[in-house]
Amino acid sequence: MKSSVIQVALERRLEELVKIERNRRAFKVQMWVWLAAAVTALVTVVLISQQKLALDRWWWKEAVLLAGMAVMFVVWRWSRVDVKALARDVEKAHPELKGALLAALEQEPGNDGSLGYLQERVIEQVLQHRLKTDWAARTVRSRATRWMWFTFIAAGIYIGVSFWGQGFIRQDKAVVASNEIEKPGTASGAIEITVTPGDAEVERGARLVVEAKFASQVPADAVIILSDPKTHDERARYALKPTVDDHVFGGLIPNIDKDGDYRVEFSGGKSDDYKITTYVHPELLRTDATVTPPAYTGLPEKEIKNTRNVTALEGSKVAFRLAVNKPVAEAELYGEDKTSIPLKPSANDPLVLEATMIPDV
Repeated sequence: MKSSVIQVALERRLEELVKIERNRRAFKVQMWVWLAAAVTALVTVVLISQQKLALDRWWWKEAVLLAGMAVMFVVWRWSRVDVKALARDVEKAHPELKGALLAALEQEPGNDGSLGYLQERVIEQVLQHRLKTDWAARTVRSRATRWMWFTFIAAGIYIGVSFWGQGFIRQDKAVVASNEIEKPGTASGAIEITVTPGDAEVERGARLVVEAKFASQVPADAVIILSDPKTHDERARYALKPTVDDHVFGGLIPNIDKDGDYRVEFSGGKSDDYKITTYVHPELLRTDATVTPPAYTGLPEKEIKNTRNVTALEGSKVAFRLAVNKPVAEAELYGEDKTSIPLKPSANDPLVLEATMIPDV
């Protein structure tokens, strides 16, 4: 009975160290979570200020924080603690134990579940030392306290960055809201604006040069807002710069790869929305040919893939299939001898043009 009691007493003393060690690990994870959320908030504000990110992405920092806290809970609840490693820390902090704690942990009861006299003496010696000395004070508790303070500092950094960023976001939203209230094409003080080219058609991948001319009052700055024509979500912003004419701002939208809407915004107002329609030139993607020799030759039909040159016997039938990138209204094969062969869209695929010829010479 006595053996069981002293074993339980030792286990309880060690459970205290295990709990404090788990708390230390949780504090450590929390510190990195707070710092990661603070960095996320800072980067988000910077990207928004540079007009590379929409205002509604401010929630990213909360997502990082929640995910990190979930990881912290898992670490605190289910992480395994090496009891012998903690015992070695205690031995290192209290050399007067002279290995007694590690020896006590290694004691195994006999077949009848009891400990021998010497085993009991070792464990009792350790427990008496614990009654006189707080093992955790010089080991895990001090480390846990240090990480706790680090966590408080990291949380303070996050709160500071969040308040600063929230103020910036609130100010930016107020500017956007005031712009939406204004009548399109005019600003407060009846600033009139003319945007050139207005609605435009451009080749896909090209750029569009935009000019904004102000009739009288000239704002301090202006920006092009490119948005999706269906969802009206903002895609990008491009700054306009003053030109040699004091009343004209100029800029460009680079690499337009699909249809969109754009407008010019400035302090207190914005222009009408204009449409950008993209197009591509017809392009030959692939040419296949099937050559059927004259019957008297006894030669089999031959298919030539992805070619620009075809050689055939006189009297052969050559069937062409040309793949193009877009439907075309009219097309023809034009030879070096200045003869042309009309091409017609395939009945199965309008992006495939077909023609047949029988070369004579």
